[in-house]
Order: sequence, then structure tokens, then C-alpha cells
Amino acid sequence: MGTGSAFIMMNRKDANKFSFTVREKGCEPQTYNYTSRAFRGWAFVGTLLSWTGYVAGIYIPWGLGVDLATGALWKPNVAEKGIVKINSKNFKYVVSYSGCTVKNEDPPVADAKVDVVYLKNGSIIKGTLMEPDSVSQIKIQMKDGSIFVFKLEEVLKVE
Repeated sequence: MGTGSAFIMMNRKDANKFSFTVREKGCEPQTYNYTSRAFRGWAFVGTLLSWTGYVAGIYIPWGLGVDLATGALWKPNVAEKGIVKINSKNFKYVVSYSGCTVKNEDPPVADAKVDVVYLKNGSIIKGTLMEPDSVSQIKIQMKDGSIFVFKLEEVLKVE
């Protein structure tokens, strides 16, 4: 539960056959399917202009064959939900996993001190503040032992 990132590399030609599943222990798995891709028109024109040879009176577009075989003429379709173009070669897939409901299992706190970090994005983190590794960050340890580190510019207040 929370937010996270994962990175993979895949061929452009497979942008319309891309699928992955997100799972959380004790929760329902959620599968994301991407089924379309877009043609890169400028790449096609560039291939024809720069990778075409003239042999024995015939123009041979050998670059076109290479680009078709490698999938260089295709890209993920940004019209599909969750696909964001970072630059001409990189795309980000943003998903929202809703297969698990958040349960508030925090027991009432009697005499134990609990630090609360309020983040600018609206999140509230409860735990024990730790000594940070630098002056530009805050470090907090959760009950389960996990440690979160936040940049100071992400923090609204600490109580």
C-alpha cells in the first residue's frame, strides 16, 4: 500500500502487446493492458531520406526494412490512459492500484511518543523520527521497521 516505481525496458514494436499485474499480499491483483501503438511518421520520412541507397539505377530503402524489423517506426500511444511521453525515446506508464483497501490498524497510543510528519501532497506519516543523513531531509521509522526519507521541501510540518 502506498506509492512506488518500477522500471522495465521493452521494444517499441511491442507497445501494443504490453501487460503487467500489480499485487499486494492479501489483496486482489490488478492487471493493466496496453493494446495500441502509434506510427512515428517523422521517423519513417527520416528513414526514407537518410537510409535509402541507389544501386544499379534502383533506389533501395534498406533502412525501412531495418526499422520495420526492429519496431523503430512505432511508439506507445499517449492517447491510452496512463501513458505519458517523457522524451522521444522514453514513455512512462502511470497506474493507480485499487485492489487493496487501506485498513486503519493503528492501536491507540497510551504513553508512547509518536511523531507525525505531514507532507505537502496530503500524506500523513506516523512513526519515530530518526537522525537524518543530511540537513536537507527528514527520516522517520514506522512500527514495522520500515524507514522513509523525505526531502524537506516535501514536508509541510512535523508534530
